[in-house]
Amino acid sequence: MKQIFLLLIILPLLSFGQSKKDLKARIYSMQVDSANLSELVRDLQNVNAAAEQTIGNQLAVLQEAQQEIAEMYDRISVLTKDINEAQQELQDKGAIITSLKDQVNSLTTEKELLEEELARVLEDVSGIGYAQGDEFTEPFDFGYYEGWNYGHGINPSTVYPIGWSDNGVVAYREDYCDGACGCCGTAIIIRDIKSNVTLGYQFNPRGDAYDHTNGSGSSLWDDEDYKNSTRELLAAYQILPTKFGRYSTSSYIPSCRGDIEVIVEKNGEHYYVKTRNNGDLQLVYQGDLEEDHLYFDWLSNVDYAGFFLDESNQFATIVLIHRKHGFEAELDFKIELVGIELP
Repeated sequence: MKQIFLLLIILPLLSFGQSKKDLKARIYSMQVDSANLSELVRDLQNVNAAAEQTIGNQLAVLQEAQQEIAEMYDRISVLTKDINEAQQELQDKGAIITSLKDQVNSLTTEKELLEEELARVLEDVSGIGYAQGDEFTEPFDFGYYEGWNYGHGINPSTVYPIGWSDNGVVAYREDYCDGACGCCGTAIIIRDIKSNVTLGYQFNPRGDAYDHTNGSGSSLWDDEDYKNSTRELLAAYQILPTKFGRYSTSSYIPSCRGDIEVIVEKNGEHYYVKTRNNGDLQLVYQGDLEEDHLYFDWLSNVDYAGFFLDESNQFATIVLIHRKHGFEAELDFKIELVGIELP
């Protein structure tokens, strides 16, 4: 009986001890769960902060994009206005364009008629035949040498204009005596006035008025070989015996857009040909000055003499005269032709 009583006392105590142990275990489990929950809350807070930062960045990008879109709309509005104004202006100028087209058609027709007339004129002129080279026996007076009073004398070249081709090429004969050797020669010179390039140069070391072989004084043109070669050269460039046209010593060339002033300048070892028309100054040609034969530290000079104006083309041919001392201290002169396209 006593044992049963003890058992009844001990069992509740044992039961209470077990419950206390379970309670401790439960409390510990709850503490762990609480720690885990706190960590989870912190993680959620971090995620939320990152999300808010991302949303803030995206809002800034969105605002910038909205601003850019608004500016684009403004630009589109301005462009639309400009387009409408341009279309209106184009419509207003429609009548002017139509009038200009009519003028172009009229001018084109006039040009075609003039080309047909020119073709007929050229056909008539071609019946004359190409230049022979000896049509013009009088040397040309450039109005330049008058007044030269130089103690050792002057030695100008003698020039005989021959004519033009219909594509802007001129031919002339030039007789020249060299003071160094006391010998004279003659040359047929072919010059392209459009490009200012010498295309042909046929030289014979015998002056026209001399016959150094037998002293008979016969003309060089009595030499059939020379005569034939000259005719072949002139025919090759289709030179017609027209001379060079009207000549003037004025430094102003008339044109449909006002007078063109011709200016020749020297600078160092070079010379320059310029034109001035309505205030517009242009360089049209340049060349090199030569060494003086007498004073080797000197350079030659170049002067403007005048111009030829031929009605058959749109070029004026200006005449430059180069001068320098010869070997016997005389002044030597030679010409150079330069073309200037007219407006």
